[in-house]
Amino acid sequence: MSFRELRTFTETMRWLGYERPISVESFRTPNIELVAEVVHWLVRRYDPSCDIPFEIEHEGERIAFFRAVCETVLHKARVKLNMKKLYQADGYAVQELLKLALLIKQGTIIAGEEHTTDYASLHAQIASRGHQDARTVRELCGSLTSDGSALFHLVESEMKARGPRERILTRATEISDFERRLRDLVSSVSQEVESTNQQVQSLSADEQSLEQKIENKKAQLDRAQKRLKGLMAVRPAFMDEYEKFEAELHQQFVVYLEQYRNLEYLESLLAKFNKVEDEMLKEQETKLRIMREKLRKEELKVLRGETVPDDGSNVFAADFGGGGGRGGGEVAQRPRAASGRVRPPTSEAGPRGGAPAGSSSGGFGGGGGGGGMGGMYGGGMSSDDDDDDDDDDEGGANAGESARMKEERTAHRVTRAEIDEAIKGKKVVDAVNLMSSAVRQLGIKVHESRTPASTRKFDQPDLIKYAIAQAAKLTAAQLPNLMAPGKTPTFRDNNCRALVKRVVNASVAVMTESSADGNLCAQIAQCMASFVRVIHLIRGVTKVVLRAVLNLCTHAEETTRLAAYMVVLGIAKRAAGTRSQYQSAVFKGIFLSLVRTSHKYTIHTLPVIGFLMTSVVNLYATDMEAAYQHAYVYIRQLAVHLRAALQEQSQHNVRAVFNWQFLNALRCWGLLVSTYHEPNQLGPLIHPVVQIATGLLDLFSSPRMFPMHLHVIEMLNHISSRSGVYIPVSTYLMRILSAPTSALESAATAAAAKAADLDDLQFSMRVKKAHARTNAYKIEMWREALFLLTEHLASHSHTIGFPEAFWAVGSTLSRLKREVKVPKVHSQISTILTHVNATIAQTKARRDNANFGPCDVESVKIFEDEGKSKGGPLVTYYNAQRQQRVAAFAAKQKSLNERKTLEGAVEDAKGRQNGNGRGGFKGAGRNPKRGRD
Repeated sequence: MSFRELRTFTETMRWLGYERPISVESFRTPNIELVAEVVHWLVRRYDPSCDIPFEIEHEGERIAFFRAVCETVLHKARVKLNMKKLYQADGYAVQELLKLALLIKQGTIIAGEEHTTDYASLHAQIASRGHQDARTVRELCGSLTSDGSALFHLVESEMKARGPRERILTRATEISDFERRLRDLVSSVSQEVESTNQQVQSLSADEQSLEQKIENKKAQLDRAQKRLKGLMAVRPAFMDEYEKFEAELHQQFVVYLEQYRNLEYLESLLAKFNKVEDEMLKEQETKLRIMREKLRKEELKVLRGETVPDDGSNVFAADFGGGGGRGGGEVAQRPRAASGRVRPPTSEAGPRGGAPAGSSSGGFGGGGGGGGMGGMYGGGMSSDDDDDDDDDDEGGANAGESARMKEERTAHRVTRAEIDEAIKGKKVVDAVNLMSSAVRQLGIKVHESRTPASTRKFDQPDLIKYAIAQAAKLTAAQLPNLMAPGKTPTFRDNNCRALVKRVVNASVAVMTESSADGNLCAQIAQCMASFVRVIHLIRGVTKVVLRAVLNLCTHAEETTRLAAYMVVLGIAKRAAGTRSQYQSAVFKGIFLSLVRTSHKYTIHTLPVIGFLMTSVVNLYATDMEAAYQHAYVYIRQLAVHLRAALQEQSQHNVRAVFNWQFLNALRCWGLLVSTYHEPNQLGPLIHPVVQIATGLLDLFSSPRMFPMHLHVIEMLNHISSRSGVYIPVSTYLMRILSAPTSALESAATAAAAKAADLDDLQFSMRVKKAHARTNAYKIEMWREALFLLTEHLASHSHTIGFPEAFWAVGSTLSRLKREVKVPKVHSQISTILTHVNATIAQTKARRDNANFGPCDVESVKIFEDEGKSKGGPLVTYYNAQRQQRVAAFAAKQKSLNERKTLEGAVEDAKGRQNGNGRGGFKGAGRNPKRGRD
């Protein structure tokens, strides 16, 4: 604070008529009472109607007083006061008080001179001034301080010069001296007038020459425009032939590309089939070697007399479908598969199918008829076992007894009619028993309190899945009849509880089987949604069900995932607000399922990962308070891994953050906090997520990591567009585009690489070193970066400060436009730059018509909302680009689905050749313990 300003302020206050004397020394030390009183008096002097309470006893009251004064002066006088300097109440406060005091003094002087100002004409004059007038005003304002200071010093020296001046004036002066001085003055003025006239004449000549040049340029412009119109109207003769050849070449390229893809696909199928066939051959050889070893060991035991086999002692009956009969000498029969044929009983056999009459029937020395091992060991044995049970027939069973047993066993099988009768008759117990039998026949272990004595077989293999699905649907439909009446859900009795528990356990066993059919699992999960409201009544079932459906949420088929998700959602809604272990298990389980699934990010796993991210967002919406706690814990864990990598860039720490699991987890939390961005939801977590993302970009700044940068920037763009928070991602995009390694080369010098050899940037985090130098990769990276830049600009194009906030982006794009010579990229940059300039011009035009200031927050918000609803050039261009990208990706997925369908058709054909349908369970349709019918 200078002494001159202090003195000017005291003199101004005296001139304005302030009643209290003020000296220069009054502000050497802080004086809050004086400053408050002066500023209050000045405000009342400026606007007598302004009523600001003068209460400064406490600190809070003083702060409120000075804030009210600053807001009033800014609103009424358009003068911005520094509240901090006013509150200091010392010499720095005088600087702020002097602004208001000089304004009031100037107004008082103008009012005293009765000057009336026509503000309409004044605004018109100000608007009509040119840049030269503005420059002159700035120069005058700059010299105002120095001129004022000089004037003050001159007035101060007037007292000293008064005495000498009066003495000179009183002295007698000759008239000749005055005449001589006047003549000198007249001659000097005449010379100045003559020089001024010469300058005016030279300016007139310059003006005429400039007008002549302007006319010449206009004539040249007209000639150039006429020539351009003539050239545009003329079509070259070769254009028709060129367009025809272009269309033919495009068609040929499409045919070539299709044939090349078909060839590659068929070669991959052939390689896959050869691999599967080799594996099957190896597996068969292994099984045959094991069987030969078992046969050799058993034969040695029998030859040594260590074992004496009886009925059912053949350990290979389950593997080969045959049983050993008891011959006359009780010798074990060789399995049917070993002999390769079945001999019918002959007339020479005895009544029990053993040795013929009169022959020796004991030991190993007796001869006998019959097949099997009789020829080897000398004992006659029967090898027929034509029924379907797991026990062997007695060697002497006659044909009538064998047929009767076969009919009884066949009658005991489950048929479709029996299943339909149980379903139509709503016999829940019978349906559940059939369901248990079907699950057990599939080889799946089911935990039941009462294990049935025997497991019934099914007439056809496809009835197994049919019985399971229909029994589950029937039980779900009849669940209200199993519950006791009343608002509180309880079972009618323990039998109903046990029945529901059997169904749930069987369903969970099927859903947890890795080889289960997706369609069957979807049907069971749909039925399981009806049991959600009662499974908590059965101890230990909820956790098992939740584990099974969470595993199904990662299934490849969409219907299965949706059905499983509905069960998880039902459990989450029932546990909402209870802080139970099931709610925590749902939140933790769905996120960990996403992490386990996202270790590979390809076009095949994209639907599953996207579904799991959406599931996380929807499930966490059931309880925002618990969701905040879980999200905070996992986001903090991501920050811990990132901090470890920043502190020590070891191989272990870097791999912990540079992987698809870390990136997809970060994208999941970004999607969650941007969806629920309100302050009372998950809005406070936006800042840590953005900090982790920017830290990841700064950690991996190598040009080979630019694909990962594009993934992170895309996530930040989505957070910014959904939540309205400004995130400066343009800095990172400009760093990618301005990197030396991103410089595009001409076609002659660029490294050659096929587009098919390059990795898709959407499914890659790091580019290969060989591909990083190719023009194909660079062009693709430029296109992705420019699209993300367009998305970033479009999301903020409605803001009132868009021209100033993105001025640097426009300048950088202009420089890149001059440097890039590749036509595709050059045209894209030009289009973006054109839309940016159009948006800036539109925003400035709307701001010129606005009648509010930047402090009016409500009006600014209305201004931005109106611009957002109307859209703009950038938003229109971005939506068009986005639709093109969505259509291209949909075409890629359609092509992939067609290839997958073709592969499935080949697998179906192979399955029909082998006699088994496609899908289902491993081993469904055959019972390994059954013999041949």
